[in-house]
Formats: sequence, structure tokens, C-alpha cells
Amino acid sequence: MHDRATDVTDLNRVTEQIIGAAIEVHKAIGPGLLESAYEECLCRELDLRGVPFERQAPLPVETPLCPLCLCGEFGVLSGWKRGSHTSVLTA
Repeated sequence: MHDRATDVTDLNRVTEQIIGAAIEVHKAIGPGLLESAYEECLCRELDLRGVPFERQAPLPVETPLCPLCLCGEFGVLSGWKRGSHTSVLTA
């Protein structure tokens, strides 16, 4: 049986981990660096916290002329249940 309350609790837990990782990276290295530096540090922090993520994930875009184009990339994508809920960390 699908329990919405459990899903929300799990989503909140993962969201807290993601935001905490981003704050930790910002506190450690501060502002003004290239995006790639933040991406590298964020991925390391997510890995240390056991949060699943994917780097440079394709960004699907649908238009009338192109039913499914891969027009860009997410910097870091975390999916706590791949295909159901996804959190975009950087674009």
C-alpha cells in the first residue's frame, strides 16, 4: 500500500540533506568560484551524506516541433525515488 505520509517524510528528510550539503559547501568555500568547483564539492558532500545523485543529467524538453529534445543539462540531480520525485540542485 502506498503511504503518502511516509513519502512526504522521506522527501523532507532528503531535502534537508540536500540543503544541508549546499550550506556546508557554501560555508567551506564561500562565494566567487566557478560553478564546476561548487559542483565538485557538492557532489562530494552528497556522497558523504549518502544522498543519491547524478551529475550532468540530461534535461528533456518537449515542444510541438520536437516531442523529446535533450536541450541542456542539470548540473546535479538528486532523485530519492528515480522517476517519482526529483530535486534539482543546480542548473
